[in-house]
Amino acid sequence: MKKVATSPVMDDNSELTKLPMQSLFRLIVNSFTKDESDELEMAERLSADKLARLGSLNRLVEEATNNMTKYKASSVTLNLSSKYLPYVEEVMSKDTGWGRFYDIEWFPRNIPDSVPHKFLCVIRKRGRNE
Repeated sequence: MKKVATSPVMDDNSELTKLPMQSLFRLIVNSFTKDESDELEMAERLSADKLARLGSLNRLVEEATNNMTKYKASSVTLNLSSKYLPYVEEVMSKDTGWGRFYDIEWFPRNIPDSVPHKFLCVIRKRGRNE
């Protein structure tokens, strides 16, 4: 087997001054490439998480409104997890979300995002005159 190339790896015992220029250059290029791939991987994970939460919240609202219609109720109140707070405005939007069809209010609490908690969301049927 023939060795094609080697690449230095940084650790606590590495002395950069003793590395040949070619190895130093490879080390710098590898550090940039690794940072970019880590950032892309993180962005992909965050996008997947966001889509999962948006879908989950949308399904909850859809089920709630279907039950509201089924039982001929004029409103429904949801007790939602704070993990949905960043996505509520998008899902409940009056322009593109459920707010086009229902009057929706949510009541966030003044609790830091890092502390899991619950908040209320009230969905009401619109009157016939609207």
